This record gives sequence, C-alpha cells and structure tokens, in this order.
Amino acid sequence: TVVYGQYVRKMACLVEALETIVRADRGRASELLQARKSLQQAEISLVNSQSQLRQTEVRLRRLVGDNLPGTEGLPSVLLQVEPLPQLVAEVERASEIAALTAQAAAMHHYVDAVAAGTSPQVGWNINGSQSIGRGGSRGSISSSTYAIGISVNIPLLSPGVPPATDAARKRARAAEYQRAEAIEARRFRVAEVHEQALASFDRVRRTAAVLRDSEQVRNATLQQWQQLGRRSLFDVMAAEADHFNLRVSYVNALTDGQQLNANLLSLGRGVSEWLR
Repeated sequence: TVVYGQYVRKMACLVEALETIVRADRGRASELLQARKSLQQAEISLVNSQSQLRQTEVRLRRLVGDNLPGTEGLPSVLLQVEPLPQLVAEVERASEIAALTAQAAAMHHYVDAVAAGTSPQVGWNINGSQSIGRGGSRGSISSSTYAIGISVNIPLLSPGVPPATDAARKRARAAEYQRAEAIEARRFRVAEVHEQALASFDRVRRTAAVLRDSEQVRNATLQQWQQLGRRSLFDVMAAEADHFNLRVSYVNALTDGQQLNANLLSLGRGVSEWLR
C-alpha cells in the first residue's frame, strides 16, 4: 500500500509537470493523456492493495489471536525462520496433537475399566444403632447394636467382557495410529512450509539487489528526459513502472515470507507462545 501510494504521488507529479508543458506546447498533449492514464492505473492498484492489506490483517489475526499487539509490530518478529529440526521437534506440542494424545490415553484407561469387570469385587459396610430409655424402676436403659458386613463378588461367567475388552483395545490402538499419522503428516507439512518460507525470504534478498540497480536506471532516465531531452516520456514512465513493480514484488515476497513463517509456527507450539 505504501509503495502504490508513492507511485500514485509520482505519477501525479509527472501529470502536473506535463500540464505545465502542454500549456506552452499543445503538441505534447498526447503525452499528458498517457501520463493521466498511468496515474489512473496506479490509483486502481492502490485501491486493490488496500483491500489485500485488510485481508492479510484478518489472516494474520486468525493465526496470532486478538490479544497480541497489532499487526504493526508483527512483521519485524516474523522475519527470522526457526531451524527445521527445532520446528519438527515442536510438532508434538501442537494443540491438535495434544488432543489426540489425550484421546489415546483415555482409550487405554477405558480398556482397563472394561477388563476390571472380570475381577473379583469386595465390598464392606458398617451399620450401628443406639437406643436410650428413661423412667421405670430400673432408671435409664441404653442399648447399642452394631453390624459389620463384607461382600465378595466373583464373576463366574461373563461372556460379553472379553469381546468388549478386545474391542476397546482395538479402539485404543486406532487412536494411537491416528495420533502417529497426524504427527507424521504435520512434520512433512512443516518441512514443506519451511522450504517455502526460506524461498520467499531468498526472493526478498534477490529482489532488493535488483532494486538498487533499478533505482539508478530510473533516476538516470528521468534526468535525461528533464535536462537533456534524450529520452521520451514513455521511457520515463516505463522506468518508473518497472521500478515500482520491483518494489511491489519485494513487498509481496516479504509479506509471503512473514505469513508462511506465522503458519509454520502455528504448526508447532503456536504463534502466541512463540511471541511470548
């Protein structure tokens, strides 16, 4: 958005300069029309970039949450890509994997509970009562009664328990396989996104090197058009468009890398914990 805003201002300055020229030389009116056309195209690109910025902010907030600092502070902390072995090791700390781990553990506890149905069961109870009578020739009379009972239940025949226990064990193994498969798939996804993030930041570095040369070409073309008359307006606009397109490519690559880095962190311990 900032780059397109600068491009719009640059084209506006060029249009203003050509308006002054055309007032003195009507023969260059076609150049003014071409410059206005470029200005309108730049304004359309600016509006589109503003819309894309709002969409990007929504996606970033979905990844990092609303309780974190605004997106103004996020780009700087998302420029460094963590080493791949460290990210792969943190896959098991993901919330989805933790849920699958808890589910597998619950299945194993259920197996133990079903198997316990064939074990002897011992129960006990204590009852007591006390009564007190007053009056009569014998005075106060009290009596107490206590009873202690122990019950032992030994299942002799439980035909449904073994199949139920076997089914519970199979469900527990299935939960373990599901967890292992989810971890393996997430590790491959981490490796894939890690490579994409590195490629995006490498593109950033390469584009920055090209931008330095483009800046020199742009300035030289504008100077030759203004002072020497050795370049046409179309050369100037082409140099400006090429330079700003490179700047847009640089920003796009940088934004892609930051989004991929945030996505990469969300596959492990999560962006929120990493930022803390």
